[in-house]
Amino acid sequence: MSASDGTPFLQRAIDAECIFNGNWIPSSSALLPVIEPATSELLMNTAMAGAADIAIACREAALAQPAWAAMGPREKAEIFLMAADHAVCAFDELALYVARETGGSLHKGQHEVNETIVLLRQAAGMLSQAHGHGVILPSAAGRLSYARRVAHGVVGVISPFNFPLVLSLRSVAPALAAGNAVVLKPDPQTPISGGFLIARLFEEAGLPKGLLHVLPGAADAGEALCRDTNVQMITFTGSTGAGRKVAEAAGRNLKKVSLELGGKNPLVILEDADLDLAASNAAFGAWLHQGQICMATGLILVHESIVAAFTRKLADKARALTVGNAARGQAALGPLINQRQLQHVHQVVSDSLQAGAQLETGGEY
Repeated sequence: MSASDGTPFLQRAIDAECIFNGNWIPSSSALLPVIEPATSELLMNTAMAGAADIAIACREAALAQPAWAAMGPREKAEIFLMAADHAVCAFDELALYVARETGGSLHKGQHEVNETIVLLRQAAGMLSQAHGHGVILPSAAGRLSYARRVAHGVVGVISPFNFPLVLSLRSVAPALAAGNAVVLKPDPQTPISGGFLIARLFEEAGLPKGLLHVLPGAADAGEALCRDTNVQMITFTGSTGAGRKVAEAAGRNLKKVSLELGGKNPLVILEDADLDLAASNAAFGAWLHQGQICMATGLILVHESIVAAFTRKLADKARALTVGNAARGQAALGPLINQRQLQHVHQVVSDSLQAGAQLETGGEY
């Protein structure tokens, strides 16, 4: 089934209500509704993986990985190039779905799919590069010390809801290209964008079964993935608090860990700054995707001599923002991902006002 036969490319994943191991199979846990943040419309019911599902996936991935590592580079590269071609063919469908599921703008959805195509082609290019033999230490006469790159084995990927497609695939694609199998746990709020979309691309491209597993799940599934002894490496993108838990769980078995975590990201505006440009940059940094990105501007430090003028310009930017369904229209600001995020933002505003901040605009929802 592909986009070329008239069937929507993602329909197979939406209808399946399953997890993915090369085939679409039921999970051991209940289904979870996936709701479009802008409209409250039901997009799909996603299977939720439990610890037992994770254990099976990790075991199957470990069994499938050696044959993949031994496959020739040209054959592997062709799979990545075919996956990229499928993303090109289904571009509009994929971009709109990513925008709807994440509460983002259509432009954001298009950006994620464009980056997907780039990442897949880059992964194909990795396979034509040298494997990394090189002298690493001075050697005694008649001896040679050298390094050789080998696959880890199974890589666990835990990805977030905000830029789910890009932040999943940027770990999945190079891990597969390096000869690993991958067990991907996307955020259950964005299971298609962060997981099943990738599964569909590789399914259509002919990736051998058992090499890519997609299992949306809650924290218990993530912990099971971090602790599983069949997994040699974990990559995680998310909050600092969750990252500490990932590192602790993975560290018990001395797994290699790659963490990309959040930060406060201060923007400094000096007294000689162009205030119009500074206000534009601050607005973009603070409100892109409703501020739900790890690089969002969370703190603005302004020289005291220009703080009043800068504040007026930034408030004007805020008043001019159009709010609505950014996936379907020209709104600049879409919804937050869920009610918990909404309450968090409201609490930040309330706490700031109680601490003496002055409300320039907004403050209600």
